[in-house]
Amino acid sequence: MGHSACSFQMPTLPSLTGSIDTKEGLETCFVLSYYARVRLVYNLLPLLRQSPRPRVLSVLNGGKEKALHEQDIGLDQRWSPTAVINHTTTMTSLAFEHLAKENKEMTFLHSFPGLVRTDIFARLEPPESSGVVWRVTLAFIRGLVAILMLCVGMPVEECGERQAFLLTTDRYGPGAWRIDASSEQVITPGVLERYREEGWRERNWEHTMRVFDTALAIGSESVSK
Repeated sequence: MGHSACSFQMPTLPSLTGSIDTKEGLETCFVLSYYARVRLVYNLLPLLRQSPRPRVLSVLNGGKEKALHEQDIGLDQRWSPTAVINHTTTMTSLAFEHLAKENKEMTFLHSFPGLVRTDIFARLEPPESSGVVWRVTLAFIRGLVAILMLCVGMPVEECGERQAFLLTTDRYGPGAWRIDASSEQVITPGVLERYREEGWRERNWEHTMRVFDTALAIGSESVSK
């Protein structure tokens, strides 16, 4: 198989407790699921290009792409938990296809792990400003998800093994791939077919670069103060 250079990304945060912004004005869940991951890949590109077998894996929601709010892809005006999930999923696939086009020797994998038995939902707490209804609703959601995870969730060890397989197998060579919970390629294009035809790979990348430039400018101002 030879030596590989890999970038493995799995930071995420359920967005059930409302929108919380970073100091750069970016919504935290959006950052963890999309911007931070793509920025890491972008920064590592020079090193990845030196590897004989460069591979990038983002464990998120591959194959579950949905339509974007095309006039507000950063969700400045139309934020919601569902919108964040849909946008970060579709934008990840579009970004990886753009990067694969520009870096033909690299493998970009966007995988969906399925339901995994973790405590990520159990750790959710409502904001202090939440009312009784939302607190009760969140407690119900936590309990329901805990039961589902116990009954049908994948063990953490198996999930880890599947991601390690994706990073090391020769099944998925250079290009952009969407992978389902069974470690198989997702073939149906869904909304991506239209977005490819309309140039959204490039439009999404341009948006992402603008967000990076703005965030870096704000960060520089904070440091100078």
